[in-house]
Amino acid sequence: MRFTVIITSFLSFAGLVFASPLTKRQSAVTQVYKFTGSPLKAEGIAVRSNGQILVSFFDKGEAWLIDPPTKKATKVATFTDTSCSAAIAEVAPDVFAVVAGKYSNSNTPGSWGVWKVDFSVGGATPTTTLVKKVPESGMWNGLSAFNNDTVLVGDASKGAVFKVNVNTGGVQHCHSGQYYGA
Repeated sequence: MRFTVIITSFLSFAGLVFASPLTKRQSAVTQVYKFTGSPLKAEGIAVRSNGQILVSFFDKGEAWLIDPPTKKATKVATFTDTSCSAAIAEVAPDVFAVVAGKYSNSNTPGSWGVWKVDFSVGGATPTTTLVKKVPESGMWNGLSAFNNDTVLVGDASKGAVFKVNVNTGGVQHCHSGQYYGA
């Protein structure tokens, strides 16, 4: 046991001694694009494998694509019957889940849902489909990909987490430690 600890400690120390020095990170900030007018309040952001940036907006039920080399932005998705789009997560290569609902001066409970924005079919224009509107939603904001089928959505007003299957529309939510299927 003591021999193992000594060898492990020596190898850890040797790794530190012989490691190459860290290089200084770039400290300058480069503006890629600035939105003026509407939409204006960027909320969610995801980077595609080609380097383009997908952005959602708290003041619009839309997603825009920014192309850093050309410094141009294009609206690529409109989430119907919403006024706000929030978090974005990539659920499969070039397929993104986005939460959107109604929020203007105040939240509209029950208006929130998950949309799928799919660039994998080719071309610059993705297909946008509603996965599921969830009537029991409060105010959805956070979103994380759990796997290629499932996202976890944070409900800020209920202190709950919703589990949504982006392929079937199946929804479960957890409140006070209980899971409910829908």
